[in-house]
Amino acid sequence: ILALAQKVSAFASGQTKSEILSISPLAARPTQARPETRPTKDKIAQLVLADKAAWSYDKRIIQVSTRYADTVQEILVANSLGLRAQDRRTRTRFVVEVVVKAKGIVQTGYEAPGETSGFEFFKKYPPEKIAQAAAARAILNLEASPSPAGTMTVVLAGSAGGTMIHEA
Repeated sequence: ILALAQKVSAFASGQTKSEILSISPLAARPTQARPETRPTKDKIAQLVLADKAAWSYDKRIIQVSTRYADTVQEILVANSLGLRAQDRRTRTRFVVEVVVKAKGIVQTGYEAPGETSGFEFFKKYPPEKIAQAAAARAILNLEASPSPAGTMTVVLAGSAGGTMIHEA
């Protein structure tokens, strides 16, 4: 990429003559199980598995929310010299959010893996495991000790302080 940027920069500044650069196809990640070919009932089944697993994790769970999404994106890059590169990207995401309550305290746990893959995503991320991770995080938050409060002295590294202040 750096070599390509240097060539483009030299061309833009007039330091070199026009040259045709070869562009290899974008690196596509193969999709083993295209989600658009799966029936809706298969996708709903994954949501049901996660829902059941989350509810069975702990009696303090008061709400479970599950979401599934898949997208297919066709990419085409072309220039005025006739060079073309194309790619197909399939993305899958699965979200489980769990709400727990005890002694008037409410906490949440959230797990949302996603990646560039098809329906094979569920071999790597079984819905039950996603749900259990979200539920475990909610319980951990519920049982955690309160954070200390008040004015405190802090030391921030120059490289990280700006990000922390910005996010705060």
